[in-house]
Amino acid sequence: MGLEGNAMSAQAKDVVRRYLETVFVRHEVDQLAPLVSHEGLIKAAQGFVVAFPDVNMTFEHTVAEGDWVAVGVSATGTHKGNFRGHAPTGNRWESRATAWYKVSDGRISDSWIVWDWLPIMRAVGAVGEEIKAHP
Repeated sequence: MGLEGNAMSAQAKDVVRRYLETVFVRHEVDQLAPLVSHEGLIKAAQGFVVAFPDVNMTFEHTVAEGDWVAVGVSATGTHKGNFRGHAPTGNRWESRATAWYKVSDGRISDSWIVWDWLPIMRAVGAVGEEIKAHP
């Protein structure tokens, strides 16, 4: 990858970092329009912050190539708002996620996000302890 590709990767990483910090550190979901070009990601972020208003994310890995950015994160939160039909439980969770974001024209245009949902679903009461994670 040449210098132009490195500059594109650096810009893409910056956009993704600002998006994740805006949502999962500062909880300013009303500030996402300049960073995201599709409404679905904004609505998902808004719903997540309503359900887990104290969500906090730690960035563990960030890799970029061209206009794609991959991140690995760990996160914590407390179920204090409705989440997918589940009333607040006050339960805390810790989880990890890996995500790929595509940045086009300075905004996130696509995303593929894979959470370890089991701790979150346990916290909201959607699954019980009888559901086990793979060893």
